Amino acid sequence: MKAHHERPGFETRLFQGLARFVVRRKIWILIAAAVIVLASMALSGRIRFVTEVKDLLPQNNEVVKNFNFIYDRFSDTSSIIVTVEGPSREVTISAAERVADAIRADKSMSALVNAIQMSPDKEFLRKWMLLTQDSGDIETTLSLFDGLNLLPFLRSLNDNFETTYIDDPEQEAGLDSPSDAYAMLGYMDQIEEFAMALRAYLADDALPQMTEPELQDRGARLADFLLFGSDYMFSPDNEMLLFTIYTKFGVEETKTLSGFMTSLKQKFSETETALPGVEIGYTGALAEAYDEAGALGFDLLVPSGVAMVLILLLFLFSIRRIRYVIFTLVSLVVGIVVDMGFVGATIGELNMVTSTFGVLLIGLGVDFGLHIISSFGDLREKGADVQEALSRTFLSSGKAVAYGALTTAVAFYTLAFSSSKAISQFGIVAGTGILTVLVSMFILLPALLSLFCGIRRSAKGRRILGYAFLARTGVWSARFRIPVLIVFAALSVLLGLNIGQNQVEFGSENIGAKNSPSAVYRTKILEKFDMSPDTSMVALSSIQEVSDVAGRLKDERDVAVVTSIADFLRPEPEQQVSLARIRGYRDSWSPSWRQFSYDEQSYQELLYELQRLEWNMIEIGDISVTALGEGNVVQRKRDRMIREVLGAEVGAAGSEVFQNVISLLESNPGQFGPRLARIDRAFAGQMEQTARNALGVDRPMQVEDIPYSLRASLVSDDGKLFMITINPTASVDSSEGYLTFATRMHMISPAITGTSQIFAAFTSEIIREIARSSVYVGIAIILIVLVGFRSLKYTAMAIGALGIAGVIMFGIFPLVGIKINAINAMVFPLIIGLGIDYFIHVITSYRQNGDLGEALLHSGKPVLLSGLTTMLGFGSLALAGSHAGAQSLGSVLFIGTACALLASFTLLPALLSVGKRVKRTPLGTLVGRVVDCIWK
Repeated sequence: MKAHHERPGFETRLFQGLARFVVRRKIWILIAAAVIVLASMALSGRIRFVTEVKDLLPQNNEVVKNFNFIYDRFSDTSSIIVTVEGPSREVTISAAERVADAIRADKSMSALVNAIQMSPDKEFLRKWMLLTQDSGDIETTLSLFDGLNLLPFLRSLNDNFETTYIDDPEQEAGLDSPSDAYAMLGYMDQIEEFAMALRAYLADDALPQMTEPELQDRGARLADFLLFGSDYMFSPDNEMLLFTIYTKFGVEETKTLSGFMTSLKQKFSETETALPGVEIGYTGALAEAYDEAGALGFDLLVPSGVAMVLILLLFLFSIRRIRYVIFTLVSLVVGIVVDMGFVGATIGELNMVTSTFGVLLIGLGVDFGLHIISSFGDLREKGADVQEALSRTFLSSGKAVAYGALTTAVAFYTLAFSSSKAISQFGIVAGTGILTVLVSMFILLPALLSLFCGIRRSAKGRRILGYAFLARTGVWSARFRIPVLIVFAALSVLLGLNIGQNQVEFGSENIGAKNSPSAVYRTKILEKFDMSPDTSMVALSSIQEVSDVAGRLKDERDVAVVTSIADFLRPEPEQQVSLARIRGYRDSWSPSWRQFSYDEQSYQELLYELQRLEWNMIEIGDISVTALGEGNVVQRKRDRMIREVLGAEVGAAGSEVFQNVISLLESNPGQFGPRLARIDRAFAGQMEQTARNALGVDRPMQVEDIPYSLRASLVSDDGKLFMITINPTASVDSSEGYLTFATRMHMISPAITGTSQIFAAFTSEIIREIARSSVYVGIAIILIVLVGFRSLKYTAMAIGALGIAGVIMFGIFPLVGIKINAINAMVFPLIIGLGIDYFIHVITSYRQNGDLGEALLHSGKPVLLSGLTTMLGFGSLALAGSHAGAQSLGSVLFIGTACALLASFTLLPALLSVGKRVKRTPLGTLVGRVVDCIWK
């Protein structure tokens, strides 16, 4: 009777056929790989970096729709904020003007600039100053025109301050919000500039001999300081000046942005060289996008290179044959390059999330190669030929590798169905990368091993690390399964209680490029101005609506500065009321400044009004503390101007801008009285001219009357929409602050959009989608593991161990200060895939060997090495990455992988031994005896 031979199963036939194919076609495989790599490199050149968070949100998101609506209709929505710091106010101003002039003189740069907003248009303000004011404030301004000389003007100014701010019984009138504080900061800056200029003019020995035009120029500057304030935006301590460059291009024009920023930094460098002590920086949406692109490019290459070096070192001390290590890394690089080619041919872009795929694939791909070269090397050492070694490698380790890779790839591809663009792209790029690396490890790596397998020599001379301790650890955990399970149960409970302490970051502070120039100077602005440079905005269709919404915004505690067309253009009915008041005042106005003279009494009265002005500044600073708390901008400005007095204690010296003038005038009235009279006449003459211009207005202001440099960012290109821009206070720059601010803005108007709203929406979207996708990933993995194991028991063990590792991971995050954000949340499905991959290898090996010690001897080393390579890969991202979001992603994956490895070698062996008598292996005898003694 003929013997019956059972036909090999499908998996056996598949892997045997693959081994034959690789051995017979190894040269063609290498040639094909070279061609595919070259094509992939060419395609990868098409990849661009996407740095705007709004582009990662669904385009039907309301915040994104509102942002794009404004972006499409307004010329000046893209800007760069320039910061200038210098040894003195004068040098700082000189540096700012030098940079602005250099930009205007550079034809290639000026062609890309809409406007440089540094100082207000004084001619516009001189003509329309009364109509730009609220109709209720005009009476106050008109009262200043009653006396045009310095003494009556300062007396009226003091009276107005006291009436508005100091005499109010609640002691907070006019300083109820940060927006009020910034308005007051402007007034205080005007007075400071005036006082410093007045002293400088009086102290100038050339004043008595000055010509009339020179005197008029000085008088005009004094009048402008009191009426319109400084030409520049300085911080309360006068140490930083800001100005804004509005560009004709946006962040999507990456080449233009890169070229412009390169030229701009060159202008900065030239100015810093010419003016020692000056430091110039940049921030803002465009600048941040420029730095983001650089950080993403850096993180695509440098951390990956660091990871490769660290992994190579680990392999050199873990794998006996160096060429096996080299072949693995070559195959890994090929798989990553092919994935880059896929990205270039399909998606065509990388963002702050998908740019980490290189490090991700290094950590995962090495895992695949490790199992193959470990098994292949062992079989070759035992005398198997190349084809037999490959065939048996595929049948033993290959099956587990394939299932592990498929589960992880499915985990990522599940994300592709997310409505979030960021999550969807991340799923596609990572899922495809896992498959390209898997194919490379199953075809290219075996081809290299087949072609260069060589003869075993020189390997015995190099010492390598032993991994037998993994088997001992697993056997020990199985023998003492009850204590081990109790410990893990206790850890799960204790750390599980800590899960509620996890915090979600809604802001940009830990997502953008870390320590980049834009981030550094953004932080400086927050500190110096107590204001965030992040801008929110809303477009409305009528001046009245703009005025109403802007008024509500100015009452918000989280809003620092509100800018709108309503700052200049009041609703026409209100303008008509103002025009009537102006006409009534003009008809009865009769300036009498020419008859004013400074006798001894008026001289003393002027000294008193200067002293009174100082007292008022002190009082207003105190009121601001009552209304807004310590450290607000008004208090800081007051302390900069005047020495702080705290009861009997004297604080740090200020500039003493008032006492310096008073002391000078008191030092020699005979000398400075005539000088004061000369400068006073020039001042009063300029005041009369300014008053006549302002009082000569006889019609309502129109949009066209506003200079283009002002209206370009506030009026749409077709003139039908008006934009309000909102700068929040520095307090918003936190996780809770972003969300609270975005919520408050939405309550005022659902159409408000901007940086805060986009980051809040992005984080909420990611967290929501990841939570939902993780459920789908879990279901898909359970089904795949069930199909692979064909056992409910082993599936339950793998899923149970994964769940406990997850609880421990989330419990650790608050202890080490890790917060969940929109970037690191993206890798939670990956951690699921990694963990289940390790458990699959251990369980598969256990079922094949039937003995836990032998199983861990066989699978422990590749599992541990794959875990360590993943940790090294993502640890390099955490340590060497320049992007804060990528760093946090690396930290999360490092901890998640560590938790999965811990469970693989302790918790899982304990679970596998439940209900079974564990036989000690020789490897575990010594450790077992020691533990027995301690335990008993």
